[in-house]
Amino acid sequence: MNNIFSTANEYKTLFNKGLATLAQDKSLGTFILAMANATFSNEVYAVTKDYLQQNFNHLKQKYIDDFSEGRKVNEVDEDLLVFLKMLCVGFDNLKTTLLRDESGWELQFNHLRGFRPNRITQLQIDNLVLPFSAAGFNFNKPFMAKERLWEGEYNNRQLSLYYNKYPFAHYHTLLVPEREKGLPQFLEFELHEYMWELISVIAENIAGAGIGYNSRGAFSSVNHLHFQFFIRDEPLPVMREQWLHNGGTVTYPTTCEVFTSLAESRNYLEHLHNTNTAYNLLYTPGRLYCFPRNMQGSYKHAEWTPGFSWYELSGGILTANHDSFTAITAADIENEFNLL
Repeated sequence: MNNIFSTANEYKTLFNKGLATLAQDKSLGTFILAMANATFSNEVYAVTKDYLQQNFNHLKQKYIDDFSEGRKVNEVDEDLLVFLKMLCVGFDNLKTTLLRDESGWELQFNHLRGFRPNRITQLQIDNLVLPFSAAGFNFNKPFMAKERLWEGEYNNRQLSLYYNKYPFAHYHTLLVPEREKGLPQFLEFELHEYMWELISVIAENIAGAGIGYNSRGAFSSVNHLHFQFFIRDEPLPVMREQWLHNGGTVTYPTTCEVFTSLAESRNYLEHLHNTNTAYNLLYTPGRLYCFPRNMQGSYKHAEWTPGFSWYELSGGILTANHDSFTAITAADIENEFNLL
């Protein structure tokens, strides 16, 4: 298990094996996680669909019986609401994720992610720092252990990997350094240095690996320090050679600072911290993309987006509305970038 990043095949095998196990679990929160992860990939969905449909029918009948008899249902209200939405749509009508190119932008229709509660992403944030609260949602909660893919020491730090309950990237996991310390979602420089080194170490074995980060105020939904790990076959749009920040001639539609020096990136992050500026990050081997931006809640984003996080700032445009998925134009995307 300590070699989870030894090869892409090792990581993907453990990811898929763990997901297949979760797909057979009959608890509601686990079912939702397994369903959202499976429908992100046609290949994974084909393998897990039978288990998921059996659990869907089991949970449906259980809640019909419980509510009909007035029995107490010991489930999180958020999960019950998501399952109610699934029931309204019907199992066979829950769509797998679709992607399309729109003038170089990667548009994504993610049906189940649209069912998730808004949590704190709808709040107006005015400060990068909020103390960690053990009472709030965090990765130390006992029920989160089931959603943990792997935990151990890696590159000289304790590291935990969790399935993303509502993924929007391939082999998407949440990477939590030193979980038990209860660190808030604020990027201290020693952890920034660790992530800079970590992605380079992982990328030696896993091509296409990357790490995203959302500061508080940049549509991070959990105030427990975490990063988002993924593997892609193709580079994200922000990494293409056409852009000025990559040596090309085209100006990116929002501020994108690129660093190939850890020291320079640290100085810039210190500036953002000192000026209380929200930001998103994309870590790639030896190259950091940094997007300073307006705080969430300080502007009104379009209805077709839940808000731009690291994925959107990197050129992947996420929507849970199929009509919007087919209709959004490059102009719509660039108008949204202008708000940042």
